[in-house]
Amino acid sequence: MQKSESAPEIAYPNQHITAEGLPVRTVRSRPSNAIYREVIHAGMFDLNLLVGRSLEKDLAAHHRSGLLLAASGLVVLAAGVLGGGWVTARAVRPIAGMTATAESISAQNLSERINIKETDSELGQLATVLNGTFDRLQAAFERQSQFTADASHELRTPLSVIAAHTELALSRPRSNEDYRAAIETCRRASQRMKSLIDALLVLARFDAGTPSLKQAPFDIEPLLRDCAELVEPLAAAKQVQIHCEATPCKVCGDWDRLSQVITNLLTNSIRYNREGGQVQITTRTEGLQAVISVMDTGVGIAEDQLAQIFDRFYQVDKARSRAEGSCGLGLSICKTIVEAHGGTIVAKSQFDVGTTIEVRLPLAVEVMGKEKPVLAVMGPGEKANVMPGKSFVEKL
Repeated sequence: MQKSESAPEIAYPNQHITAEGLPVRTVRSRPSNAIYREVIHAGMFDLNLLVGRSLEKDLAAHHRSGLLLAASGLVVLAAGVLGGGWVTARAVRPIAGMTATAESISAQNLSERINIKETDSELGQLATVLNGTFDRLQAAFERQSQFTADASHELRTPLSVIAAHTELALSRPRSNEDYRAAIETCRRASQRMKSLIDALLVLARFDAGTPSLKQAPFDIEPLLRDCAELVEPLAAAKQVQIHCEATPCKVCGDWDRLSQVITNLLTNSIRYNREGGQVQITTRTEGLQAVISVMDTGVGIAEDQLAQIFDRFYQVDKARSRAEGSCGLGLSICKTIVEAHGGTIVAKSQFDVGTTIEVRLPLAVEVMGKEKPVLAVMGPGEKANVMPGKSFVEKL
């Protein structure tokens, strides 16, 4: 069927051409207000054929599809919100537990720890780190509390002695000898208290990081001999012989502080030695370190106590230490001073045979005409060579 040449071209409202070349329009009928899709076909004999059908079912289907899509979106949104809230709550719960545990820790309660089983892998690692921090914090508080208690006890003892003897001296008239004896006792108690306070101040300065060490190179041999001469009267009173077999060995450090270390070690070796015993001082070099050994023939230290002798206020024989006027801080001060110089101090002992204290200090090396501790001049790619009579740093 073909269009007649005489058929008129009629323009319809809302008309458009489909992909097949057919003119189509959408209209709304009256009075039903229904929507129709119409196809216009130009026929023979100057006729135009108009064919249409109702779109109500299609529109209803589209409306239902829109409602279904909207409902599905709401369901998905609600599920996302609820699921996200559940996941978030589960993720935050361990953090809340950590926060509660951290807030519950105080100076009076340092035993609380985070339950690692209730955390995920990443939070578990964080909880492990925090628990380790809490452990160190608790240990530090316990050491501080013990230190305060021990210091208070040690200070209370001489104060009690002074108070008791002054009250006794003032209670009634006494002879000059009695007054002299009371004053002498108070003097000894005050001296012990002063030595304790001085030791506490030394430790406090090192703990605060302000020890004021004077770093200068020097030969350790004269220092050892000076310390041996200083304690000679104490050794003579106990008939202990001191043998100093030191050899020249340069270190870099504070002469006065290291003298304090050696004097403390010699004093202990004499004080806890047998009558007629011996104390031997030797030096040697091992690699980049100067090794100083103080050996005695004393009573020795039991193996289970050896690891504690450098703790503050620790005394192997408390009764004997108090009788000797010791407060248990000497070796702790030695350890603090040696470690501040970048060295180490260890003790070896056989019970009823003797004790050896070994101090290791970094050697002094010469760098561009200046001597420094070997640890202070060592850097990446550097190697220190120690030669007889000379030390220097050589690049690899």
